[in-house]
Amino acid sequence: MKIEIIEKMPNWLRWILVPIAVILSFVVFSLLSQGFVWLQSRMFGLGEDAWLEKIWFNVLAPAITGYFTVIAGVVCAPTNKKVVSLVTGILLFMLGGISLLSLLGRSDWWGMINVVATVGGIGGAIYTTFEDASN
Repeated sequence: MKIEIIEKMPNWLRWILVPIAVILSFVVFSLLSQGFVWLQSRMFGLGEDAWLEKIWFNVLAPAITGYFTVIAGVVCAPTNKKVVSLVTGILLFMLGGISLLSLLGRSDWWGMINVVATVGGIGGAIYTTFEDASN
């Protein structure tokens, strides 16, 4: 995946842009996916405890967020895209592990599913990066 504006930037600026893009994409995709789900559930008239809404909020939205967070870092990296995807994925995985421990203490099962879905999205992004790099 290539974005022409990013490709034209000097390499040193692209390396600075990697962590910024990762953080911004996490925030933006979290807000967009959660906002989309919220809007959709309100349009269909789902209640607060509807299973469909819980699945959207705790499975699909986190998986999308995890995927695009890693991909944003990979797109910005001028070289070593596999390493960038692994490092970004490992850092996000560690953050997920920290939050998983907190969720286990509170017995928040939907929160645990949320973290697992995010890790699944991260894994999918790493897999995609390795597949693209080998072709």
